[in-house]
Amino acid sequence: CFHFPLLDDKIYIEIFGDEDFDILGECEWFDTNDKPRWFCITLNTSESIENQLVTLFHELFHVKQYAKGELMDYITQPFSKKWKGNKINTKGIVTAELPWEIEAYEHQYTLMNEFLMGNKHEGIIQECS
Repeated sequence: CFHFPLLDDKIYIEIFGDEDFDILGECEWFDTNDKPRWFCITLNTSESIENQLVTLFHELFHVKQYAKGELMDYITQPFSKKWKGNKINTKGIVTAELPWEIEAYEHQYTLMNEFLMGNKHEGIIQECS
């Protein structure tokens, strides 16, 4: 369980490893598509520990994006997402070029390093007691 103090409610995250996973990692929500609070992160455990850590913090950034309502999946439209109020059709777009991915890539190392150094990214993430 992690708590993002800048949000109203606690966030619950289950983290799984899968050595046969065909991508580095994935963040999925399980309760609602609008500001969800329950997530599953799957990591490719055939990757190095370093890559798994970077991927974990990349996916945690997606948790923040979903939980704050910055990113939302359209349930009935598989190639559509809402990003900061704008509908985006993702069909045919390289994943790394999507704005939420660009933002997560920009922040993944900072988030990881500050968390590992004990700063918890200036209070953005805290473990639940």
